Amino acid sequence: MRRLASLVTAVALIAASAPVAAAQGATSIAKPISIGISGGVAVPNGELANGTSGGFTGVNTGYNVTGSLVVAVPILPFEIRGDAAYNGFGAKDFSFSGNEGQQSYNADVRVLGFTANIVYPFPIPTPIVRPYIIGGIGEYNVRISPTSGGSTSQSNFGYNIGAGVKVSLVGFNAFVEARYHHVNQDQGSIGFTPITVGVMF
Repeated sequence: MRRLASLVTAVALIAASAPVAAAQGATSIAKPISIGISGGVAVPNGELANGTSGGFTGVNTGYNVTGSLVVAVPILPFEIRGDAAYNGFGAKDFSFSGNEGQQSYNADVRVLGFTANIVYPFPIPTPIVRPYIIGGIGEYNVRISPTSGGSTSQSNFGYNIGAGVKVSLVGFNAFVEARYHHVNQDQGSIGFTPITVGVMF
């Protein structure tokens, strides 16, 4: 009878703990493949914001729209994320006088980026809210469209690095992140920081 009582007690404890363990496993194991979309503001930095010696006057804060594909491998401590992002910036529209207008110009800028990134979540015991760092490399196509005259476009490799916070909700994850992007160009460089909010399914 003692053995039977011990067995019944053990089974009862396992049955009681099973829902908790299942819930913990559901939050700790990432989906193998997820897709997401995000958007927000894109803040120009450096020469993109202030202009260059070549006469470009810089741009205002713009916008960002990004589509993402995430691959999570259970044996790896990080996720692999591919992003396709569109960033648009409007011209500052400075007024020129005299010969200054022949050397300086206003322009809109569009940056289309395709990047491969690593997302590393901080190993802290917070199954619902999880901060992370992200960084990677990719190809960026930068198009500069002067308000008067034809546009120019070139593609170059660049890098990005940033951080974010992911929140686990029912059926999907929400996240907020900020990432600095840097692209070298034939004349100067392009730098900007999108601050975005998104969802991942």
